[in-house]
Amino acid sequence: MKTLREKIGELFMVGYSGSDPSAAREMIQKHRVGGIILFARNIQNAAHARTVCTELQEMRKEVADTPLFIAVDQEGGCVARITEGVTIFPGNMALGATDSEELAGQAGEVTGQELNSLGINVNFAPVLDISTNPRNPGVGARSFGSDPGRAGILGAAMIRGMQAHGLLATAKHFPGLGEAKVDSHDELPLVDLPRTRLEQVELE
Repeated sequence: MKTLREKIGELFMVGYSGSDPSAAREMIQKHRVGGIILFARNIQNAAHARTVCTELQEMRKEVADTPLFIAVDQEGGCVARITEGVTIFPGNMALGATDSEELAGQAGEVTGQELNSLGINVNFAPVLDISTNPRNPGVGARSFGSDPGRAGILGAAMIRGMQAHGLLATAKHFPGLGEAKVDSHDELPLVDLPRTRLEQVELE
C-alpha cells in the first residue's frame, strides 16, 4: 500500500543538473517522483542517454515496482535534446510544407523507435501551435503552419507514428500560443482574441 507521500511524489516529473544521473537519486528514492525529464545538460549522445535511462530505472526499482516516466523534448529542427546517434528531422514547418501525412507519420515512427530503444518513454512533441503571428519568438518553425486543419492532421499522423513504437507523445502547447508576442519561457503571454476567432483557429 502506497503512502500519501509516495502518491504525491508520483505526480511530479523533475529535472536534475549535470550529466550524472545519480544527481536524481534523492528525488527518485526519497521523494518517489514519478518521472524524470532529460535536457541537453543531462545527455552527451544516444549511447549516454541509454546508460542514463538504465541507471535511473535501476534507482526506481530499489523503491517501487512501477517504472519511471522518462521524458525528453525531441521535436526535431531547433529543439532536439539528443543530437548525436539519433535522426534529427527538420522542424515541423518543413514537414508542413510537404503536406504529407506519410512523411509526418514516418518521422514519428523513427523518433518513437529511437527514443524507445534508449529507454525514453515520453516525448514532449509534437508542437501543434498554429503559426498565425510571424513575429512569435517561441513557435515559428516549430509549427506545422498557419492552417489549423492541416496542422491537426499532420500532428495526429506524427503522434500515431510515435505511439506505434511505445512512445507517449504530447500535443503541445496551450491553444493560442502561436499568436503570442512574447516567449512564454521568459514571460506570460496575453493573447487578446475574441472567442469566435479562438474557436475558428486555435480550437478548431
